[in-house]
Amino acid sequence: MDSSPSLPQAYNSQQKVAFEEEKPLPAMMDRTSLTNTYWFSASIILGALVAGIILGPIVVLYTKQNALPLVPSGVILLWSGTIATVPQDWAICDGTQGTPDLRDRFILGSGSNAQYSPTQTGGSSSQTANITVDDTTLTTAQMPSHSHGGSTSIEDSPTIYYDVN
Repeated sequence: MDSSPSLPQAYNSQQKVAFEEEKPLPAMMDRTSLTNTYWFSASIILGALVAGIILGPIVVLYTKQNALPLVPSGVILLWSGTIATVPQDWAICDGTQGTPDLRDRFILGSGSNAQYSPTQTGGSSSQTANITVDDTTLTTAQMPSHSHGGSTSIEDSPTIYYDVN
């Protein structure tokens, strides 16, 4: 008995549309390897009211089983979980197994007009500054405890308030 789920259904202004299994897949995927192996559930939401905000059309795709071969080798993805639950055949970008060491790092984009080129590693995780008063450079221990506050906002976005110690 085949235990694979039936194809999901989606609804639009024409009432009912079935997802078709035979739609062309991207060229990087081998169509012959997909027979009864990869299951998906999908939702198409034409509009939703969440906390008083109207969300536009969205499509959500969830993998149910064995979708790892659909991710090309070498792709770096965000993933949530514990080290113990890393999917089989995945590698953590910790500098081992031929991966870059991205511990304590954040991936950012590059390009012709970007600040960083593809081979750059970005900046430091901490900053230092020298404070000089009357020709004496102060150490951290010599500076009194204090804080600074501020705020920032972008048009049509909430204002963000922060403190700097």
